[in-house]
Amino acid sequence: MASELSRKILEAKKRGDTEALKKLQKKYEIVAKQAMKGSVKMIIVMILVILIFWGFLSFLNSMYGDKGSFIKIAFSIPPFIGETVDFFIWFIISSILFSRILSKLLKMY
Repeated sequence: MASELSRKILEAKKRGDTEALKKLQKKYEIVAKQAMKGSVKMIIVMILVILIFWGFLSFLNSMYGDKGSFIKIAFSIPPFIGETVDFFIWFIISSILFSRILSKLLKMY
């Protein structure tokens, strides 16, 4: 949508059509504001997921952290992860999953 409006704005500038240019720029501002609102919602979801899982995984780490990694996966993924998943890797995996779920619940497609 924004790229199409940008193209139309350039065409209106080339033609010298100031009235159409003003209308297109107003539409572009509206689209930019909507995109900004969507970005803010996504940042809020990301912060919520980080806070929730940081607390939850910190709790799990305090309970089981003395045993090394608190989650052992069924298969090895060398050279990236190995056979165990530590706090940071599990946080990344779970935050990606739950960010998607929360964005669907908040209707942020």
